[in-house]
Amino acid sequence: MNWESVLPMMTVFAMLVGSVWTMTKLFSQPLERHLDQLDRRIDRLESRMTEGFAQIREDIRALGTPPAP
Repeated sequence: MNWESVLPMMTVFAMLVGSVWTMTKLFSQPLERHLDQLDRRIDRLESRMTEGFAQIREDIRALGTPPAP
């Protein structure tokens, strides 16, 4: 095996592995925090939608009942 041809490939491979490892370390925590924030926002929106639909149902029921004399 010719080391003159293998050594540059090994160097490029080591650089790629190192850069991937660095990127995962740099971006994993901020990405995780961002996803947690999005999850909380989605939960709040779901609860607001549930409250809104409950209010709409109450309004529809109120429209369906005849007014008291």
